Amino acid sequence: MKQILFTLIIFCGFPALADRPWTMDSGTTISVDSWDPITRTYELTYLEQPGQGPLITTQKELARCIKAINLGRIIRDPTSVLSAQYTTDRDLVLLLPEQVEARKT
Repeated sequence: MKQILFTLIIFCGFPALADRPWTMDSGTTISVDSWDPITRTYELTYLEQPGQGPLITTQKELARCIKAINLGRIIRDPTSVLSAQYTTDRDLVLLLPEQVEARKT
């Protein structure tokens, strides 16, 4: 549903809505699929609705929303959480594609 809303925002040109954070609700089950060392972000899969995406977040946000993940640990070893499934304890803020691109510089 959020993917549809996001697509409508982009194509209909509602810039005020597009600036709002895109989130996944607490209690969502995700898998952490990949780590991008250039942008320092993780790509996630929403297990209840696979095929959505890309769903991308930061190390800090992932640790904030999942109690089982320690920020210090994933900063030292970002790949330690790959291929694992987690249930979020808080709403997880995702990055928009433009935000990911901006992190490349």
